[in-house]
Amino acid sequence: MAQKVTRSQLLSIFKKLHRVRQRAFKNDNHGLSVCRERINEGFRKNKNVSDEAEIYKLFKTAEEVETVMKTQLVQLEQVEEKTFRMHIRDETYMRPNIPFNPDAEIPRIPRKSKRKCNENTEPKAS
Repeated sequence: MAQKVTRSQLLSIFKKLHRVRQRAFKNDNHGLSVCRERINEGFRKNKNVSDEAEIYKLFKTAEEVETVMKTQLVQLEQVEEKTFRMHIRDETYMRPNIPFNPDAEIPRIPRKSKRKCNENTEPKAS
């Protein structure tokens, strides 16, 4: 059975999404407005949902979206023709960086031999 989601929890996640949007798209008016519309549209579209299980599912989805926006969304700014600057926030998740080694030896994995079928060979009956 799904947990009951209160009105205050829904308002809280709505506000959290908008706060994360403001941090993620800082100084990007187009990104801010598009994201604001998507958040508002999602809540507006589902405002008449009355099934508690469905509300809980939508609430969990909103929490996941907030986490993704907070930890995985980065902003790029074009500096020159083929040069971009990445704006990384403190909460952005970064994997450990392994330096590239051009001299690294990558072991070859032997391929499986393909069986050749000839006309005299019939497939095995299963």
